[in-house]
Amino acid sequence: MSSVVTANEIESYHLSKNRKLNIYEPKEYFTVILFVLLSSSIMALESSILPSIDDIRSHFNASTSSIAVMLTIYTFSGLIFNPLVSSMSDRFGERATLLSYAIIFITGNLLAGFNHTDSLGLFLFFRGLSGTSVASLSLFLSYIHNHLPSGILKRAGLTLVSLSFSWGLSYGYIFEAVLTKYFGTWRLSFVVVGFIQIVCVIVLYFLMHPKNPSLKIKNNKIDAVGIVTLLIGMSGLVTWITIGDQDGYFETTPLIALIVGVIFTILFIIFERKSENPIFPVVLLKDGYNLSLSLTSISLGYTLFSIMQNVPYFLSSPTASPFNGFGMDNTWDLATTLLFTSLLQPVGAPLTSWIALKLRGFTLVLIGIIGLFGVNITLYLSTDTLLTLKIELIIFSFFVGSLMSSIISAIDENTRLLTGLTKEKITARAFSLNMMCRLLASSVAPVVSNAIAIQHTSAGKVTKEGYNNVFLTSAIVTFVGVIVQFIVLACGCAKKPNETKSQNEDLVVVCEEERKMTPSVTEMEEMVNHREEDKVEEKTESVASETSEKSEVVVDEEAVVTEEETEQ
Repeated sequence: MSSVVTANEIESYHLSKNRKLNIYEPKEYFTVILFVLLSSSIMALESSILPSIDDIRSHFNASTSSIAVMLTIYTFSGLIFNPLVSSMSDRFGERATLLSYAIIFITGNLLAGFNHTDSLGLFLFFRGLSGTSVASLSLFLSYIHNHLPSGILKRAGLTLVSLSFSWGLSYGYIFEAVLTKYFGTWRLSFVVVGFIQIVCVIVLYFLMHPKNPSLKIKNNKIDAVGIVTLLIGMSGLVTWITIGDQDGYFETTPLIALIVGVIFTILFIIFERKSENPIFPVVLLKDGYNLSLSLTSISLGYTLFSIMQNVPYFLSSPTASPFNGFGMDNTWDLATTLLFTSLLQPVGAPLTSWIALKLRGFTLVLIGIIGLFGVNITLYLSTDTLLTLKIELIIFSFFVGSLMSSIISAIDENTRLLTGLTKEKITARAFSLNMMCRLLASSVAPVVSNAIAIQHTSAGKVTKEGYNNVFLTSAIVTFVGVIVQFIVLACGCAKKPNETKSQNEDLVVVCEEERKMTPSVTEMEEMVNHREEDKVEEKTESVASETSEKSEVVVDEEAVVTEEETEQ
């Protein structure tokens, strides 16, 4: 039996000699539950300011573009922190990384909640600190992948944490509506979520496994040059998009931001190609299957944030022409309507996970993105009645849940195979690459959709035509995602090695690869027994060596005594 067991231990062995496949410790159930609670609270803060957006605008005397930046900066902070957090997670372990940087986002939440100054810049800074928590979603997915054996809990954990990216937005809206209704302040949500996160992080410290010493990385040096160039590059591009909407995209300041963003993004690509320990290993960047999944996440992230952050405005829009909205002025009604965007996510996700067991490959991802495209088209063509809109949002929720589940399942399977080939821990960075694509699109979506909507206004309010153009843009983005997937399929980039056209043969190939990589329970027990026997032998040899040394010392002492007696 080979002495290299890194890939095997990643999947099914957790430093416990009695560990078996599909058998979970009780604390692992609580760990997954806390991951879901923590990730949901993180995404809830993204949408929690929407019910009170008018109060916030009047409090800070902010423009519409400033409000768009307020929405964007949260996910943008998660975007720029994602590579750093995932790189640290692969090197030092998920628990140590979470504990070390949780201080940042919890402090941001508490400062945003307790600070009552009228400075918009200061509030944006605190909200940016709070948004760094979004980067922890990749960390949670990595931990579940690395420390839980294959089984229902692992699949459920990956799916639920991924879905929290979406349903946290919906629940955050109604959460803020309740707080505003009964306590009358929009800042309270930051304080409440901050204390929830403190409790979750403290409990997770005692529940999470420490870093598995068998998981290796080429070296423990952090790619500082890559992180700096990536952060500056992404900051420049997103700054160009956000301030360009207000000042003009080709005015001096936005243009400088664009040039800086492009230059540093190119430098990042150059440095990463030469780095011994890149932020994203070469195998992730060259693998067409992984890149195609990340491109799909761009379409998903854009349409998700575009729809969820514009539907509330559309619902509150006046009913008279040319607005043709629904005239909702009650925060509670807006919040409950927005919940329809998450209603069928708990149905679409597990159904997709079950189908994934029968139908492996790229098919489910393709079906999900086509369904999302269809929903955007229907939103563009027909939103005349509230009932029609609710039905469309329910269908939207199903395909969002289905697409998120299929993407995460595919990344989980692909990462396991890539890890087996590289014998290196790349899990957090694999999930991070996908999450960064989703966050980049999510950061851009509010600003772009706002710029599109305000092209059609009347009396300072967006008309029905403006919202229709937002829905049409989302449809175009998802359609581009569909085209990309067809191109990927046509080029064969989405096929794994030795994959054939037959799904049955594909299943046999994948299972054979997994069988070779994953040891049986008997083999794991033998491995543990061998290790225990080696330890016993080492201890026996050590004791024998010490006994021999003591015997030699005694003999030497007796010889010295005999010699002294002879001399006397």
